[in-house]
Amino acid sequence: MEKIGAKFIIEILGRPPEHLESSLNDLIDRLGTEKGIKVVNKSFGKPKPVEKVENLWTAFADVELNFETLSHFFNTIMA
Repeated sequence: MEKIGAKFIIEILGRPPEHLESSLNDLIDRLGTEKGIKVVNKSFGKPKPVEKVENLWTAFADVELNFETLSHFFNTIMA
């Protein structure tokens, strides 16, 4: 059976900016430890301040994942 590949863009909002970077990294590391999921590639954007809002930041990660089954894929997108 062929694996299922997908690209995800995960964005988070919060403060301080250093916390956003570590939270995104932790989330992707946890995804990679889930049974049936493999992280193929990941890249991170630098946190940027939110316009018109004081002391709030946004950051994103671009992640490529492989899933063993369609169930693993759906469990990930619905969690």
